Amino acid sequence: MSNKFEIKAGMRVVIEMETPYTNETGDALHKISLGSHVEEVIDAETIIIQMPMYKSYYFPLPRRREVLAFVFTPKRMASVNLLFVESFKQDGLEYAKVRCTSAPEPIHRRDCFRLECNLPIRVVRLSMDEDVAPVETDSYLINISDGGLSFSSDDFFHQEDVLVITIDFGDKTETIGAEIVRIENVGGTGGVRKRRIFGKFMHKTNRQKESLFKHIVEAERKIISSQMRDI
Repeated sequence: MSNKFEIKAGMRVVIEMETPYTNETGDALHKISLGSHVEEVIDAETIIIQMPMYKSYYFPLPRRREVLAFVFTPKRMASVNLLFVESFKQDGLEYAKVRCTSAPEPIHRRDCFRLECNLPIRVVRLSMDEDVAPVETDSYLINISDGGLSFSSDDFFHQEDVLVITIDFGDKTETIGAEIVRIENVGGTGGVRKRRIFGKFMHKTNRQKESLFKHIVEAERKIISSQMRDI
């Protein structure tokens, strides 16, 4: 397969943005994924996209700062930097003319972007001490990729613990092992959980990793479809 990636009309676009809205970790800024699609390709550098939506509103793109975007075909994805040029309305919809400031760079599975989400998960903590019984807890993801995840919790974890995580994707669940690589204390006021846990997946097979990647892309597609229905 050629590494060349050509942006075409109809392709799905996901733009990563920072928003000042407080997330559950209490951070002042956090990343969100905004869905859009390519409406028209004017030339090799300039394209028209539908203005991305966030919570039923058009999300303004920065005027003098590049944003990172991911462009999808049914089987491939690529990253590209976009710079906002101008917006306009047509047939009741708002569009943005953007300039590609970098060539689309195909992304391999191992470089998959992280999906910001709040999918429910069941975490079983396995201690290295055989005399300590497994501990189960329910939580929600903060983000996930095919290589790892982060989630918030009030429970205590240790970096040597191994996790068995069951993720509910709505129509299917996925159970996978993970090892903790980092733990951050983030406070715990106003319903915010006290700790953020970062884990690296321990895939049993390449098929499992591929399956998880497909689940992540499908979850992203559902989010984007929901945003489009709010227009």
